[in-house]
Amino acid sequence: MFSIVKGNIMQIYTIICTLLCVLFFPGYSQDSSNSQTGIKLAGIPNLKFDADDGFTYGARISTFLHGKGGYNPYWAVIDLQVALTTRGKKEAFIFFDSPFALGNGQRLTGEMRYEKNTNAPFYGFGRGAFDENLSLETADDFISEDYYRFERERITGWVNFQQQYRRLRLLAGANINHTSVGFLEENTLLDASSDQTRGFAGGFTNGVRLGAIYDSRDFEPAPRSGLWSEMIVERYDKLLGSDYAFTRLTASHRHYLTLGQRVVFAQRIIASRAWGNVPFFATAFFAGSFRIEEGVGGSKSVRGVLKNRAIGQSQVFSNTELRFDLFEFGIFGQQFGVGINAFYDAGSGWGEKESFVWEELQQGYGLGGKLAWNQNFIISVDLARGDEVDSALYIGIGYLF
Repeated sequence: MFSIVKGNIMQIYTIICTLLCVLFFPGYSQDSSNSQTGIKLAGIPNLKFDADDGFTYGARISTFLHGKGGYNPYWAVIDLQVALTTRGKKEAFIFFDSPFALGNGQRLTGEMRYEKNTNAPFYGFGRGAFDENLSLETADDFISEDYYRFERERITGWVNFQQQYRRLRLLAGANINHTSVGFLEENTLLDASSDQTRGFAGGFTNGVRLGAIYDSRDFEPAPRSGLWSEMIVERYDKLLGSDYAFTRLTASHRHYLTLGQRVVFAQRIIASRAWGNVPFFATAFFAGSFRIEEGVGGSKSVRGVLKNRAIGQSQVFSNTELRFDLFEFGIFGQQFGVGINAFYDAGSGWGEKESFVWEELQQGYGLGGKLAWNQNFIISVDLARGDEVDSALYIGIGYLF
């Protein structure tokens, strides 16, 4: 009963807030008065914790290029990260983004990433029942502690080009991905569902994408007002060297409202649908013009829900936050700001023969804290709980959206 009530509240809440934003807050312009100049480095030991991946150790360096100033939020940024986790994940990436390198009104964004995960999650498609006892060694119906796990190795590279056209940005991009799949042992859900799951052999998923973006946020790393809406269509095809042919459409909308001098309401809604020969490992990722992340479930989509808990050829999820700025301070020539946030997340995925049901959304909620370093670099801590998870702690970089 409680989940039904929460589902209905979320549905009504999302519709009302979206309508209010579209009707009464139709446009904001980017503030180009950023006074920072030169080059600023923000490097930290990558010591963090994720409820799904465990403790992470490594290093992350963000280089912000501001030039002579006046660029919002920066002229360009380069992120470099190398990390390992205590639950079998190794990852290294370099990310580049510049709204100005090609000239005003043109944006270039790209990433190269390597990842090997010996404990990648797979809970099946849609809202299939998750039975913890199947992977709990002390349970009577125990099968394997790795029943919901498999081994995944990915090498990816992608680039997006955006051209400003009045209030819209038009996007064109391409990506190359190669995924290797390995079984930890025979008795796993992935092995048991082999007759209905595509992608056991791994392979290439190479594609191109086109999109349209409307972005009126006042400050990208920590918006206080504005909208960010985008529609992206991707085509993966054998003509591009892909081993799988499918099409995916992803729509997302974010809005930000200033409710007081130090309070911001923020919300994000993402929905995607894929048609064709979609490998199971590709359903765990959702497209975006800025980052490509995993979900539904986990630190990048629905907090308080197991990572990739509800994936499928169709997916939808929403994040709602109230953000409070508490105070600012300076030390050693650096500027810092401290804030907290309360959030409610919900989402689900479903297969080709299932239909979307509000009452069966996976849901999570919680509280978080933020430390902003020179405005652009934000350290985040979120504590969440959900329908199947008593508590989950996420420590990372940046706002979720």
